[in-house]
Amino acid sequence: MDCDARRIAGVPPSSPRGVRPKRCRGTRAARGAVVNPVSATQPYTRAPQITVRSAGANDVPALAAIGALAFTQAYNQPAQPDDRSLGRGGNYRAQVVARELCSPGCLYLIAEVGGRAAGFGKLRESESPPCIPGQKPIEVSQLYVLREFRSAGVGSQLMGAMLEEARRRQADAIWLGIWERARLERAFYTKWGFVEVGSHDVWVGSDQQTDTLMYRPVNHET
Repeated sequence: MDCDARRIAGVPPSSPRGVRPKRCRGTRAARGAVVNPVSATQPYTRAPQITVRSAGANDVPALAAIGALAFTQAYNQPAQPDDRSLGRGGNYRAQVVARELCSPGCLYLIAEVGGRAAGFGKLRESESPPCIPGQKPIEVSQLYVLREFRSAGVGSQLMGAMLEEARRRQADAIWLGIWERARLERAFYTKWGFVEVGSHDVWVGSDQQTDTLMYRPVNHET
């Protein structure tokens, strides 16, 4: 992907989908610093039939498949099919996922329901847009849940696990970009305490779109 994140799938967030981000429109705040990478090997959380854990090399095929399918489900409209091949869809090739798993700045968390891969979240240490507050922000680069698992609480389990990891990395803020037309997904993040702080332009293939930038303090209680 680099790392992407935009809708909940599910719930995707952020920018990098074959993406040329342009500008951040919003209130300027302290720029972020890269936080120290920490990997996790044990499951983050368990709920009835739901397990969230850090992904490894054996999960590459599942991550790539979930990303491609969830992308199609989430972005089927208004992006055209050829845009999917040019934009975000290309970020889910297995070799790209495998490379990102080796990067200390990216962490994949995979959610399983009854042993079946149901979705994943990706945290990324990256330079934040100027409108994102915080001294050590971290990005929710992707959060995808397959359609059949949307009502199972998988998105919430992944978000809780990513906040836990953000605390482990001593980040003070967590942020994402969400498509401006994704009302349900924005409501999901609002429920988790995220607020809108700006926007920027991104490209999905040949289609220019606008992402709303959202953030919350890592230790904010919802």
